[in-house]
Amino acid sequence: MLVLGAPIFAYHVEGTGAVVADGTTLFQLTDDPRQAAWTPVGASVLTTLRAGLRDLLALTSVERLPGRTAPRAPRVDVPDAISDAYLYQTLTDVSPDDVVLMEEAPGSRRAQWEHWRNTRPGSFFNATSGGLGYSLPAAIGMALARPDTRVLAVIGDGSSMYSIQALWSAVQTGVTNLTVVIVNNGSYATIQQFADLLHTKPVGSDLSGIDYVGLASAMGVRAIRVSRGSELQAVLRDAVTADAPRLIEVVVTNEKLRLFS
Repeated sequence: MLVLGAPIFAYHVEGTGAVVADGTTLFQLTDDPRQAAWTPVGASVLTTLRAGLRDLLALTSVERLPGRTAPRAPRVDVPDAISDAYLYQTLTDVSPDDVVLMEEAPGSRRAQWEHWRNTRPGSFFNATSGGLGYSLPAAIGMALARPDTRVLAVIGDGSSMYSIQALWSAVQTGVTNLTVVIVNNGSYATIQQFADLLHTKPVGSDLSGIDYVGLASAMGVRAIRVSRGSELQAVLRDAVTADAPRLIEVVVTNEKLRLFS
């Protein structure tokens, strides 16, 4: 296993067992001495990625690694429902090439991995581990720091409740290049799966009935709710080209998650 420039052991789920599977040899190239210092197994090499990869390639006969296979294009489910996959593919289709994604929608993360393009350094941010409440206010800071770049914040409905008041700050600071997408599956879906793993019953994880459009409007942000796949592309295309903050609440199918399995 070769890890390039990324942390390896950002644990999120409590558990026991081996750090890596038996028979696995682990190597890490990193420019972060803190990561190298506490890597519990394997060999961690402190280097810049450019220099490390140059030397690594000089020692191997590999000319080209196979590319990633493109996922199948998701479809709109009958009756016109929106899946996480369809949402992320549509966002990829309508967003400008230089968009910056600030993400905090763990219930939709598998769809993001499969359908969101992420080809440039500095174009994707979220919080490591399982902390919530970071990405929406961070998106406003990013929009202020990069006024000529579209900032897209994809936030779960549960995650948004930790810092929804940040929308007021977006208006007060005059942000013009921010698009917020609330992924509404009506629940703290990740907490519900944690409960399944820990064989317990979650309390207070049903979020049905919250009016995210009303919350945004009360703080001065124009907002719209979308629940039909046939309407999604046009609404998102308009939102990512607007010259003022926009919030789109996208009602998605509440799919069975496989976040930690």
